[in-house]
Amino acid sequence: MSHQTAESDGPLRDGARGGVLSPRRWSPDAWLAFSVLAVLMTFCGYAVVTGLPFAALVRLGVVAVVVQWLPGVLIWRCLRPSHGWLMEDLACGFACGFALSIPAQVVGGLADSAVLSAAIPLVTTAILLGVRSTRARILAARWSPTPRWLSALIVVGAAATGRDLFSFFRQNKLHWPVGTAGKPHVDQYFQIAMTNELRFRGPVNWPMIAGESFDYHWFAHAWMAQLSSVANVSATDVVLRFAPAFLPVVAVAAIAAVALRMTGSAFAAGASALIAMWGGYVDLWNTGRVAAPLTPLSPTLAPSLVALMALASLVTIRLRGDRRWGGAVALCVFAIVAAGAKGSATPLLVAGLALAAVAALLWNRRMLRPLLVDTACVAAGLLISIKVIFNGSTDALTFDPPQALQSSWPIAAIGGTHSFWLLVAGGVVMVFWGISKAVLGLPLLMRRDHLLGRADPVVWVLLGGAVAGAFGPALFVQPGVSQNYFRIQAIPLAAVLSGAGAFIWLRERRWPQTGTALLVVAIASVLAYAVPVRLIAIQHGHSAGPYLVLLIGALICLTGGVAVALSSPTRRRQLVAFGTMAVLLGTGVPSTVVGLWQSGVAKFGPVSPTSEGAVTQGQLDAAMYIGAHSAPDAVVMTNRHCTTPRPVHGMCDSRWFLVSAYSGRQVLVEGWGYSPTITARYVRGSTSLTAPFFDQPLLRLNDGFYTSPTEAAARELWQRGVRWIYVDALTTPGVDLRGYAVLEYDNPAASVWRLNRP
Repeated sequence: MSHQTAESDGPLRDGARGGVLSPRRWSPDAWLAFSVLAVLMTFCGYAVVTGLPFAALVRLGVVAVVVQWLPGVLIWRCLRPSHGWLMEDLACGFACGFALSIPAQVVGGLADSAVLSAAIPLVTTAILLGVRSTRARILAARWSPTPRWLSALIVVGAAATGRDLFSFFRQNKLHWPVGTAGKPHVDQYFQIAMTNELRFRGPVNWPMIAGESFDYHWFAHAWMAQLSSVANVSATDVVLRFAPAFLPVVAVAAIAAVALRMTGSAFAAGASALIAMWGGYVDLWNTGRVAAPLTPLSPTLAPSLVALMALASLVTIRLRGDRRWGGAVALCVFAIVAAGAKGSATPLLVAGLALAAVAALLWNRRMLRPLLVDTACVAAGLLISIKVIFNGSTDALTFDPPQALQSSWPIAAIGGTHSFWLLVAGGVVMVFWGISKAVLGLPLLMRRDHLLGRADPVVWVLLGGAVAGAFGPALFVQPGVSQNYFRIQAIPLAAVLSGAGAFIWLRERRWPQTGTALLVVAIASVLAYAVPVRLIAIQHGHSAGPYLVLLIGALICLTGGVAVALSSPTRRRQLVAFGTMAVLLGTGVPSTVVGLWQSGVAKFGPVSPTSEGAVTQGQLDAAMYIGAHSAPDAVVMTNRHCTTPRPVHGMCDSRWFLVSAYSGRQVLVEGWGYSPTITARYVRGSTSLTAPFFDQPLLRLNDGFYTSPTEAAARELWQRGVRWIYVDALTTPGVDLRGYAVLEYDNPAASVWRLNRP
């Protein structure tokens, strides 16, 4: 079987073709651009159907292209070697534009100036094109052609997000029908509040608690804030519509771009994208689940994925021989950017580089020094981000293997255990399950080659990142089980490694051999997924059952690997390894299909206004009235802090962020869920979500004013900067603040008062 390799779709030698403006075959690149645009238009079109104003979409598109993407692409073309690909320029160029949007919006937010926010990227564009040396490098950067079918695979990969995207749009409406209540996802108003903080005031205070530090991975919110500010579009439209529709295509292209840079193969790029987006984890226990590296529910995940992929591309470029000093600086910068977008991203590359350095001691010592230098650059970026962005905090990430391993399937299936050896066995299963999207790349370690073999440091970087992602949830616990983001963030690295392994295995095989092997893998995968749990009954308290299931499944996979090896007369030892790993990875396919079938597209109907997490349009309108009539630095107080109007049985789920989100203003104290102080004090499970507020005197001052207002309280509130009072009618009915405040706005769900000057 023949596949296009580096000769046809890989890196071109300098001078092999003309520059970007020279005559060449444009049709493959035009096809790629058309395919990306078609998917973007489909997703954004549905965003318009579900409430995003078309004029807002146009303005956001212009800002994304001119203010963010264009300068980013120019920066990337200065950083990369002269050979490259349009897909890489688009994906990594977006990552550079994303990085540039952060300082631009910090300056613009602190000054509350959209002009300043836009000026920095535009001036950067002018400088890059105006300076002769950078302009020459930009124009000299070349695009190697890619086959048209790669564009189709990118589209298929992005389509994997369609189901979640459509469900997300249905659940999180921009406007709720009058007279009804809806239930948006509990975290989305938090994301809007954080974005508005970056838009109007910069990364200064926690928007839901006055005086609380802004220790959080907020870079994605700065990117969305720049879009909102420069396009003059509400943060709600950006967070709930534009960003979820825009990011999946870029993320999938970024995964493929890293594979292109690593292998020079369009086949590896397409396979990596499909494994990342459609492939599942190894599933020998028939659970049925979808394992995607991004979700619209987390607006920080996709930007951090793209930043991580750009960082991986830079590492690959440098380990392949391009070691200019600018690349070292870019490594440090992107390490900061990836960590600032999601704290779990950069540690994966640090671990990968460290493992590659250890491997270099054994198989490629000439690469040891470059690896140590690059490890130092990325580690320095990580340390800077921890100190500057997170203020030294680890976001309540706690080392607790016994607790973390309770979620391992063999342990959870029997109802938990405290046995040391059972926990160790469960940990082994959990780690292998976590790296399972990388298993097709493991046979690369059997090759002695310096390119895509065990002497290739890039292979070890990707493997180390995947292993680190798997170990994260096995060793640590974090509020809201956020330790799982380590594993999720590692999916693209694992998928690229598997894509490279598949390319090496298939490139010299003929179609009959390949077809036979794929048929064997498909049959064995279905058997390994479905048969073991039908042979062994699993009961709580009986520890042998899960491990017998795993043993039977592993034997089926090994049998499939042997059958694959029998289809070829040569390299049978490697083929057994690859075939076994292919069957293991293949079990994730029926798991994904079953997961998609069982979940389907979620349906969301009206709920009672008093139910948990319910919102009404009247509540939103009152908050938006404050935003439209107040200064950006005004402080608002609210009487509601819980997802229910009042605590239930004394328990308050404090993830209520409506006023800070829709007013865009600083709130004295609203919901304290996810706040740095709470997450630092309550690190286990979901205890932080129902923990009491840490400043009870402030809470008594706030809530007491609604029921028993006094001159002294009004004076203290004024001194704290409070100018507006939001009243949730369900939480405190019949509030009358006359004499202390003036009623400015009123509807059946909420009212707004302006506090009188004492």
